[in-house]
Amino acid sequence: MMYKRTISLLLFLSFILIVISCSKGDDETSSGQNGYVYGNPDYETECYSSHLLTLPCHTDILLAFPMGDKVCFVSETFENRYDMYVCTYDGQIESEAVLDLPDSWFAPSLCDIDGSCFVAVGEMPYCMIFDYEGNLIKELEITPNNDEGGKDVCTTSDGFMVLVGNTVCRIDKDGNLLEDAVNTNDELMLCAVFEQGSDSFAYARIMDGSSDSEYGYFKIDFENGLFDLVAGENDLQISLDGANLFAGYYNLFCYYQIGEGFYELNLEKKTKTPLAEVNNMLIMPPPFRTDDQSRIKALDKKHFFKEYLYLDKDIEVTDIILISPDDSIHLKDRTPLVIQGMGTSFDNFLQAATYEYNVSQDEYIIMLDDLEMRSDNCEDIGDYVELKLRLLSEYSNGNTPDMYYGNFFDLNYMGENGMAADLSDYLSGSRYEKMRRDGKLYQVFAGYALYGYFGRDDVYDNDVSWSDMPDIPDDRLRFGQQRTDFIVDNLIGDSLYEIYHSGELTYDHVHAVLEEALNDGHGPNEYPAYGMDTTNVGQGIYSLLHVGYLGSPDTYANVMQGFCDYPVFVGYPSVNGSYHMVEPKTLLAVSSSTPNIEACCDFIATLLSPGIQRKVFAYGYIPSDGDVLMECMEVIKHPDTATDYQKLFFADEFIHDYSAREPYPVIPMSDELADMFLAQTEMIDGVRVIDYQIMQITEDEVFTYYTQGKSVEEVADALYSRYLVYAQENYG
Repeated sequence: MMYKRTISLLLFLSFILIVISCSKGDDETSSGQNGYVYGNPDYETECYSSHLLTLPCHTDILLAFPMGDKVCFVSETFENRYDMYVCTYDGQIESEAVLDLPDSWFAPSLCDIDGSCFVAVGEMPYCMIFDYEGNLIKELEITPNNDEGGKDVCTTSDGFMVLVGNTVCRIDKDGNLLEDAVNTNDELMLCAVFEQGSDSFAYARIMDGSSDSEYGYFKIDFENGLFDLVAGENDLQISLDGANLFAGYYNLFCYYQIGEGFYELNLEKKTKTPLAEVNNMLIMPPPFRTDDQSRIKALDKKHFFKEYLYLDKDIEVTDIILISPDDSIHLKDRTPLVIQGMGTSFDNFLQAATYEYNVSQDEYIIMLDDLEMRSDNCEDIGDYVELKLRLLSEYSNGNTPDMYYGNFFDLNYMGENGMAADLSDYLSGSRYEKMRRDGKLYQVFAGYALYGYFGRDDVYDNDVSWSDMPDIPDDRLRFGQQRTDFIVDNLIGDSLYEIYHSGELTYDHVHAVLEEALNDGHGPNEYPAYGMDTTNVGQGIYSLLHVGYLGSPDTYANVMQGFCDYPVFVGYPSVNGSYHMVEPKTLLAVSSSTPNIEACCDFIATLLSPGIQRKVFAYGYIPSDGDVLMECMEVIKHPDTATDYQKLFFADEFIHDYSAREPYPVIPMSDELADMFLAQTEMIDGVRVIDYQIMQITEDEVFTYYTQGKSVEEVADALYSRYLVYAQENYG
């Protein structure tokens, strides 16, 4: 079986299952036998800057390995052809070379030898040494004990170590065999090799005949030809308190990321030792839009990188952010401003604003605390409700961040209860007006998307009351074929605050919504006959379609094409008219207990600066700054006059003619369509909150119609009563 450094999914997932001790003592860096130092003793104070490296290739990085004070990146542009780039850590390409391999050969693993040449393993002759111009220097004769071929190679203190089949060889820098060990255990399949200190290890699968056989770490005894089990996965199982383990396909067996920290696996103590803190790194954002959520990967104990891919665009490069120690940066001397919320690690705008703010001044440092790490064990709505209540309890006891992030919490509610500050005295301007509630500015957001039901312009107005809904044919579904509790939650749950405070939360309204939802929807164990497709409206199957996250001109044009008419943002029809909710992007509130409210507002100003706001538009959201929105729309309306940079930067937002052949040509957005789109973006009655408690109420009661045979009236009464109690307790 051939083994690539791009670890198989099974192998990768198996490593994720490893859980390692998290006690303070285990986190300390320590010296092992023979003086080897695990981790980085300076991890708490070591700070890192980043540099942009642009590689002239339009493919992902297959391999990367350090070579002294440089790094080599390898991409496979064609079968058996590898492009190699030797680069400095300040982002310069020092040399390029093409490695052409025999037709029957491919390189699953490469490693450096003293910065002058490198070794590759693969099919016969299994192991070859090249210089960095791609010239073959030497072929090594290695005779494996089976026909699996070369699997892995790694740099060692005296040369390199090669895994071919089930044979492990230590070889010096000149290509001479030092020692070898052959695994003769049929129940052990060697997968990779690495050196830690003066010891050599193999990572292997223990073949016990079951489909979920264990993986383990084995110390290699070359003198006696033995592979001694040091630790199996089940030996490393003290909980990490729900933290996720993340690793790239480089140094998978030594270095990995847990939350905001990097660690080295310490096999001697069967624990982890810290390498670096992500919050000590100033990481540049990608120059162009990328939806690839690649993680930071370790090259060695001191150097890291992050890869930005543009595989779906006409951007013929791959951008690499190189992250290296920088003694001129002293982030620990700054006052931390902690932003805590669900998904901070994946928010492109938050990360871009964090970088800009952190490099623009030296008094404060933005630090991200991602609650995703705490939600790892959340499997259903009830688990998220429990997590939310636990966090609110922490906040009420004074354990608060400087800023709250995201709509996992109702930030306006937190403001009304004194937990979030009113920012009216600190932030002013028209862009903040749409974010206010009852005159107070408790929350701000970088951008937003329209979230709710859309209908055809020839049938619906933007503002529709429940009693004045237009008639539709008997065979047409009003709200489409979603699960019934989803429809009810959309129509009532998402705008419960607005419905309650307007006096529209009545039994009659809940009953009417439930009755319509039961007519259109389906039960928990049923499947719809039609999907949620825009053409279902155009074909007369649905009257309305629930569209989430509509913020892009191109998406709006696509919906229009499916509807066969202009789409109208109906929102959520209610007793006295529609409520138009938006899905916020990079939603923030400032804690009322932070002593640094002005600094937090300075960061918010960075988030709403023109550069970040243009990035919001480029990622398919509506920027909160109306002036930037109009500026960007002019580019979309006149693509022929766009600069080359704008064509790349806004590539996903231009209107495309999808009726033509690929690549779909860009076409101008008509004034009429642009005006229609812009009119929809102004309709904001509230910001959507992901309220798992309301979802739980809706699911609990609606399901009883299907599981317990309750009548519509019984379910409506239970829903109304629980909604009312919840609103009274949470909305005043």
